[in-house]
Amino acid sequence: MLQKLKETIISRQALNQNKCGITIIFLINELNINSDEMKKLLNELHAQKIIRIRQGINHKLIFLRS
Repeated sequence: MLQKLKETIISRQALNQNKCGITIIFLINELNINSDEMKKLLNELHAQKIIRIRQGINHKLIFLRS
């Protein structure tokens, strides 16, 4: 599941050239998993320094690290 999440983030960021973040809600709906599991996966990607998470106006946003 971690690999599928990573692929989803990479493909989505390729569409917007890593200028717009991805919401956690979008990823939950896209991968059809619950929020607790999503948080564990995102923490793992963050620990591997693959993504960075920033606070947007309404939600947390996920970006690929440059």
